[in-house]
Amino acid sequence: MFAFLSSLAAAAPSLILLYCLRCLDPVEREPFRFILLAFIFGIFSAFAVIYAPNILSWFMASNSSSDSVIFFNRVIEAPLLEELSKFCFLVVLLFLIRKEVDSLVDFLVYSSVIALGFEFLENYYYQ
Repeated sequence: MFAFLSSLAAAAPSLILLYCLRCLDPVEREPFRFILLAFIFGIFSAFAVIYAPNILSWFMASNSSSDSVIFFNRVIEAPLLEELSKFCFLVVLLFLIRKEVDSLVDFLVYSSVIALGFEFLENYYYQ
C-alpha cells in the first residue's frame, strides 16, 4: 500500500502541472498526442541523464582523484547534462512537429512539458 501511495505522490505534481500546461493556450490548445509525445521525450531525456553520468563517473573514478570525481558529479553532471539532454530532446520534438508550433506560447508549452516528463521520472527515481 505504501508503494502505491508513494508512486501516486511522485506522479501527482507532474500530472497536475501537465493539465495546467495543456490549458495554458486558450485560443489554440495543443493536440494531446503532441503533449504526450513531449512528456515521453522528457522521460527519455531523464533516462539519458540517469545512466550516462554513471558510466562517465565510473571512467573518471578509475582514472582520477576523488576530488575531481566529486567536482564532475556536482558541476558537470547535474546542471549541464540535464539541461543539455532536455534541450536536445526539445530540438528533436520541434523538428518532428514543426508545422504545429506557430507561436511562442507553443514553444513554452512543449519545453515545459519536456521538463515535466524529466521531473516525473526523477520523482520516481529519487523517492
